[in-house]
Amino acid sequence: MSERTQLINQKISASEFVGGKAALHTQSLDSAGDAVADTSMGTGVDDSGTQRMTLATNIALPAGTNAIGKLSANTGVDIGDVDVLSLPATPAGTNNIGDVDVLTQVGAANIAMGQVSVDATSTGIQIVAARATRRTVTIVNHGTTQVFLKGGSVATTTGVLLVGTVGASATFESVSLIKGVTASGSVTVSYVEEYD
Repeated sequence: MSERTQLINQKISASEFVGGKAALHTQSLDSAGDAVADTSMGTGVDDSGTQRMTLATNIALPAGTNAIGKLSANTGVDIGDVDVLSLPATPAGTNNIGDVDVLTQVGAANIAMGQVSVDATSTGIQIVAARATRRTVTIVNHGTTQVFLKGGSVATTTGVLLVGTVGASATFESVSLIKGVTASGSVTVSYVEEYD
């Protein structure tokens, strides 16, 4: 047995009895077999005197529903894709989900039609009156004179242009009254109003 081996054995086997039990003391040794002061013990510092252990890197999680710890909500934590397997049932009735309102749409219960002669009268000629239950109103030009339309008093500088083409039309989804005016002369317009 070499001198170094004997020294290592002596170092490792040194023990004392504490409270009737053998207490084994270990000592860090250098390459020559001399004791090395272990100044890093318990300090978190990694130096030549720190004892190390090796962990296996090829051990996979067992198959099944094993989990590590518990996932919880934390800002910046990415837990990957999440599959939602079930949702609560939607209550029956006319409930709305947020701002989405899905209703069965059917045609309006009523329809009104008519014709009006529009001219250059100041503030315009009323084509349709206000109606609270109106869905839409379509105004059709019967001539070649331009008509300017607006919900309320109208002028050629403030109204929406209905071009001077036979059959030209404009549709409004509004419950307000609608007036029309020409720059000069007169022209007939018709309207189709849908309401409940």
